[in-house]
Amino acid sequence: MNSPTLSRLPALLALVAASLLGCMDAHAQRCNTLAPLPRTRQQKCITDQPPSPAPFDTVAAPTLSPAPLQFSGYDKTLRANRETLFITNGSQTLHVGGVFFTIEYLDTQGRQLHRRKVRQHVDLPPGQTRRIDFPSWDRQCSFYYRGSTRPRTSAIPYTVRLRPDTLLIHPNPLQ
Repeated sequence: MNSPTLSRLPALLALVAASLLGCMDAHAQRCNTLAPLPRTRQQKCITDQPPSPAPFDTVAAPTLSPAPLQFSGYDKTLRANRETLFITNGSQTLHVGGVFFTIEYLDTQGRQLHRRKVRQHVDLPPGQTRRIDFPSWDRQCSFYYRGSTRPRTSAIPYTVRLRPDTLLIHPNPLQ
């Protein structure tokens, strides 16, 4: 190395050190100027609020007569990873916020293939219908619902039996 390069090295190091200190200083000057609320004020806000009511009331569906829910339009094609059905609220007064139901999958001879419980939240005012979608039980895509279009490839048809277990009822739907 020649001596002019060595003589510039301390100046170069000083320049790098100064730029690093300048960056650190610029970062250190940033601060939050918003002061937090005093502790007593925060506690007062929390204790002055009335306790919130539960968002739903549960009702066992079989105890309601006549049954307020009607299931229809179930569908699941061979390659679908979701199942679809329609729920109609037949009640004149109950606003349904969710439904827990049991779905039983049967082969064409009526033998059980699978059974599971589904929990689905839905905003269902009295007298209205909503479509719900939920993940399919058929993860290997080898079954199709008998009421759907028949696939071109070999697949196993099935039917379903649905039964509502629990309804989640809005206590005050207009509020």
